[in-house]
Parts: sequence; structure tokens; C-alpha cells
Amino acid sequence: MESKRFKFPFKHGQSLLEFALVLPLILLLFVGSFEFGLLFLTYHTVQNAGREGVRLAVVLSDLEDNDPRVIDRVSGLLPDTGLYSTFEGGITNNGISDCEVSDQVTVTITGTYNFVFLNTFGFDTLSIDIPTTMRYEGC
Repeated sequence: MESKRFKFPFKHGQSLLEFALVLPLILLLFVGSFEFGLLFLTYHTVQNAGREGVRLAVVLSDLEDNDPRVIDRVSGLLPDTGLYSTFEGGITNNGISDCEVSDQVTVTITGTYNFVFLNTFGFDTLSIDIPTTMRYEGC
């Protein structure tokens, strides 16, 4: 007895359907990794700007709250792009009134990271608050 093998005439359609089912997952993985890279870059750029601001602040002999010299230094280190626009207004530092050995200066940068690609999947913003503290050396 000869067996009849049934051949599917729509074999190419099957691979197209499988590709259509897997493509959104692959795109989500790719876009998610790209977005994480942008977030990582933004976080470390802001962290470095805060570190440089606190390095300036610890040597100033007349450091005040929200010293414009520190704010200008930090703002100058943040790139002038849309990713960093919300961080420029959130730069603060504490001042030193009495010179004690235990005095510390903290420069805090706050802002909001706006997701570029993942906002279509429901991710809108992420609040970032980066404090950097060093011992005061300006006495």
C-alpha cells in the first residue's frame, strides 16, 4: 500500500507567520537594550558632573547654599541635549557656616529621564536623584 503524503502548499506562509509572531519580541529586546544604554550613559554623565561640582565646592572658602559657582560648573558639564534638560534646574549644594573637621559638602542633582523608545510600551519617565558627598577642605 502506497502512502500518500499530503503537501502543504502554504509552507512559505508558515514561516512568515512565525516571523510575525517573534518579531515584536526581538524588537522589544533590541529597543530595550538600546534604551538601557542611553539611561546608563545619562546616569553616569550626570554622576560625573556632580562629582566635578563637589570637587570644586570642597575647596571654596566661602561656600554658600546653592552656590552659583558650583551650579555653573555642573551645568557646564551637562551636555546641551534633550536627555539632560531636566537635570540643569535640579542642582543644589549645602553651604558651610562654621569650619569643623566633620563638615561635608553634598552636591545633589535631580532630574527626570524621559524614555525615548520605550514610551510606546508604557514607560514614560524615571526620576533620578544623584547625591555626591565629600569632606569640606576649604577651611
